Amino acid sequence: MKKVLFGALIAFVSLCSSAFSADDIQFDTERFDWSGSYIGLGVGYTTFEMTDRTFRGGDPRPDGPSLTAFVGYNWQHDQLVFGVEGDATVGDLVGTNNNFLIPAKLEYLATLRARIGFAHDNLLFFATGGYAMASFNFEHDNPPNNGSNVSETFTGFTYGAGIEMGLGESTFARLDYTWYDLDDEVANFFGGTDPHLISIDSGHTVRLSIARKFN
Repeated sequence: MKKVLFGALIAFVSLCSSAFSADDIQFDTERFDWSGSYIGLGVGYTTFEMTDRTFRGGDPRPDGPSLTAFVGYNWQHDQLVFGVEGDATVGDLVGTNNNFLIPAKLEYLATLRARIGFAHDNLLFFATGGYAMASFNFEHDNPPNNGSNVSETFTGFTYGAGIEMGLGESTFARLDYTWYDLDDEVANFFGGTDPHLISIDSGHTVRLSIARKFN
């Protein structure tokens, strides 16, 4: 995972360098055309709140830095902007509790969302919502089950909002917040008559991104 994060960080820095060295970068308030496809990378901080339904009082809370790659398409009509976007996130998120569940690690996080926004000069204020999916690996360290683990995929909904700033003809920066609602899924360690159940209550990401647009 650290190699993946390091490689993604290098890609993010490279994209930022190429964006800010491009000839079309202009820090002004001229009207930005948001229509068209785009790709980007973001760095942020992600946290998930979980509930240990078997042993109360020791809920894991995985959190840490995260890196996101995203792709999308916008349609603009006057000042209204409609779009669709998909993203994939990896991160060094690890949470532990005091009930021998060590650790809970994020394997991946992905979303597919609709977007709607209001454009003003080179700014876009937007809201977004859609489908979310996250995979976590849980390891149990309670005798006689030392080392037993399970990977579980959680699904649900995601909502968010943010602001984007056009930096020229084809580059924009973004600051956004995303909330994940995945509380209907349960990770079951042992099954049968002696299960260990973990559920996800909610998740949150705050992120800063840079993107390139293609008309």
